[in-house]
Amino acid sequence: MRSINFDDGLKSFAINGDENRVIRFNPGDLNMRVRAEEAQKRIRKWEGSLKTIELNPDGTPAEDDEETSAELRGFEDMLRRELNYVFNADVYDTIFAGQSPLCIVGKEKQFLFEAFLLSAMPIIEEEIE
Repeated sequence: MRSINFDDGLKSFAINGDENRVIRFNPGDLNMRVRAEEAQKRIRKWEGSLKTIELNPDGTPAEDDEETSAELRGFEDMLRRELNYVFNADVYDTIFAGQSPLCIVGKEKQFLFEAFLLSAMPIIEEEIE
């Protein structure tokens, strides 16, 4: 089979230097910025409801009742859809490697998903500029 070869702008990024956790995307894709802005709005809406739920540092609910568990599962499902939408690929499992995106990380005590977004967005912005 013949192949059509051209530079499609895709770049590979290892998550935290782990060569087994690589995502590929075109950080210069102008539509990526639009998708990211749309996704961030939807994520922020859900974040408000999360502030009322007390979480353990690993992202599990402090009080494990059905309603709270359903709310957290709904958030994680939404986050999976939104991140995959932004990157136009199935990146969720590679990014979080089985961890809850709601676990608390770093000196700033952020959610894992927030730490990722704060690291990824400057790369996207830099390439688009």
